[in-house]
Amino acid sequence: MKSLIELFSFVSKILFPNLCVSCSKYLGNHAEVICNACYSNIPIESAFKCYGCKKRTPTISGKIRACKCGYKFIVGAPNHYSTSGLNHLITALKYKGTIKAAKPLGNLLCSFIKESKLKIANFIIIPVPLSKTREKERGYNQAELITFEFLKQITDQTLVYQKDVLKRTRDTLSQAKIQSYESRKNNLLNAFQVINVSLIKGKYILLIDDVITSGATAIEASNTLIKAGARKVIILTTARA
Repeated sequence: MKSLIELFSFVSKILFPNLCVSCSKYLGNHAEVICNACYSNIPIESAFKCYGCKKRTPTISGKIRACKCGYKFIVGAPNHYSTSGLNHLITALKYKGTIKAAKPLGNLLCSFIKESKLKIANFIIIPVPLSKTREKERGYNQAELITFEFLKQITDQTLVYQKDVLKRTRDTLSQAKIQSYESRKNNLLNAFQVINVSLIKGKYILLIDDVITSGATAIEASNTLIKAGARKVIILTTARA
C-alpha cells in the first residue's frame, strides 16, 4: 500500500507540477503558490487613502486622521490590482480554488500594516461576508481565509476576531457583472446586518476583503457597522482597483 501511495504521489508531481501562479516557475514545495522572486517584487505601499478624494491619509502616532475632504471611509491596500504577482494571487484564490494563495495575501496585509505604522491594538477584525449561496458555490469565503492568515502573522493579543458579527441578509448579483457604480450600490442596499450590536458598539473595526473596486461592497458593509454603533471602520484589502 505504501509503495502505491508513493507511486501516486510521484506521478501526480509529474502530471500536475506545482508552479508559481505568476511566472509558472516550478516550485517543488507544494505548500507554496508563488516563487520568492515574484513575491518579493510586489511593492508594499505605506499609507492608507481616502476613498473619496484618493489622497494619502497619514498615520500620526499610530492613528489615521480623518481626511480634510470630509469623506469618512479610509482604505488600505498593499498595492494596485494590476500589480504583477498580486493580481495572480487574488485570481488564483478567488476564481481557481487555490486556497493556498490566502497565505501570501495575508502576509502582504501584515506587511502593509507594519509599513503604515497603524496601531491596531484592541481593533475588532471582521472579514466581509459572502452570501450563503455564493459561499456554498465557491466552497469558502476568500476574505475569511485571508483574514485567518493575516491574524497568524499578527502577534497582538488584544485583537478580537469576529467572524459572525456581520452577516449578508440576502443573495445579491455578482458585483463583477454590474457596470455602473449606482447599480452596484443599489445591488447591495441593506444587504448586510450586524447580529450582535454589543460586540462592536464603540469599537474600532478593521474590515478585511480581497479587493476593492467600486467600493460599493466595503462601503455598504462599513455603513452597516457604523449605524450599529462602531466608532470607526477602516477598510483593509489585498488590492485596490
